[in-house]
Parts: sequence; structure tokens; C-alpha cells
Amino acid sequence: MPNQSPTWTNLPWTIRLFSSVIHLGFRSSCRSNGSINRRLINLFEFQAPTPSTEPINGIKTFDVHIDPSRNIWFRFYIPCHKGGNNKHGGNMPLIIYFHGGGFAWMASNALGFDNLCRRFAKELTSVVISMNYRLAPEQRGNLEHHVAVKACEYEFQNLKVIGVIAIQPFFRGEERTESEKLGKEAYLIEYPIAFHAFYAIPMVPESGLCIKEIRDFMEKQCAK
Repeated sequence: MPNQSPTWTNLPWTIRLFSSVIHLGFRSSCRSNGSINRRLINLFEFQAPTPSTEPINGIKTFDVHIDPSRNIWFRFYIPCHKGGNNKHGGNMPLIIYFHGGGFAWMASNALGFDNLCRRFAKELTSVVISMNYRLAPEQRGNLEHHVAVKACEYEFQNLKVIGVIAIQPFFRGEERTESEKLGKEAYLIEYPIAFHAFYAIPMVPESGLCIKEIRDFMEKQCAK
């Protein structure tokens, strides 16, 4: 690690203020009965600009709406390269990203997640699909788990899943479950002094280390 002091205190005051406002919105929107005041939290969820097929900092973006009645859609992030060349020889990896927020807050077009996906697309030279999903507690269940179970019911012909990257996931338990002992290779990377969502702030040293770990993992999986 670059140092052994908490990195939060070293951030610019603007970043700390923005994060504090977001956390205040989260706390204030939680009702005592477990529901969420959506009108209130919407005041704190700053949205990114409208997507553009014209490259912005080398990234094209556009939205695909699957079910407008249930607000299910995703946003594409496509890195542009002069002459169409890239280090993957023309075929870029595809990252399917499920945004943070405890499955209860935020959306794919939240400013912080939009900036993060742009960074993934640019620094990892990958196409990124950021999924917007139905939120709890109005919709029960962990969407990512539902997607994984549903995907197991199909045999994909044009898609090969070569890895899963879980960043600060909600895992509990002291020992691996039986299903986790089936021989899948796994790596654990820890950042003891980093704070929650550190990876989304480029100026934090651990954020750059996280991007490097993700890049190394992707290159290793792609080489298999």
C-alpha cells in the first residue's frame, strides 16, 4: 500500500462533501417500516448527462430499453479507437456491470456509476453494459442472484462467461458453502485502509490498484 493512513481524509473537500450529501440522502430516505422515500432520495441521486453516440473522451454511449413499464434498461459504453484497432485484436471483452446501492438505491445513469463505467471502458479497453434493475424493497430478492440462476437455464452459443468480479460484495459467513467448494478458482484482493466505494474515485491510490487487478484478471481469463 502507498501509505498506512486512511485515504478518506486525504481527499479534496469537494469529494468528501459530495459523498457526505449522498450518505445523508440514504439515511434520510429510510423509513422506520423498512420502506424507502423515493421522492426524497431522488433529490440526492445526481444523474449523468444524456448518452451520446458521439465519442466523449473516447467513449460512445447509448441506452437500450427492455421493459419501460418496469424501468428495465441498460446503457452501453463503447471505447473508440483510431482505425478500429485495440490491444485485443478487434474483439473486446464485454463487462456486464450491476450498479451499487445495496439493491435499493441509485440507477445506472447515476453520475458516479456513469463515470465508473466510462473509466472501465477506457482503461480496460472493454465494452461495458450497465444494467438498470428494479429496486428493493418494492421488488424483493437479489437481482444478481436471480440473473445467475436464470442464466444457468440456458446454453449460450455466442457468449462465454469467463469470470466474475465482485467488488465489495455483500457476502456473509466465515466458511465457504458447499456450492463454493466445487473447484472454481477464486482470488481475494483486500484493501484494508480503503473506504466504501473507493474504487469509483480515481484520485484514491487504491482505486488505481483495483483497476490494475481487474485488468490483470481479465487478461489472464482471456488468455485461457
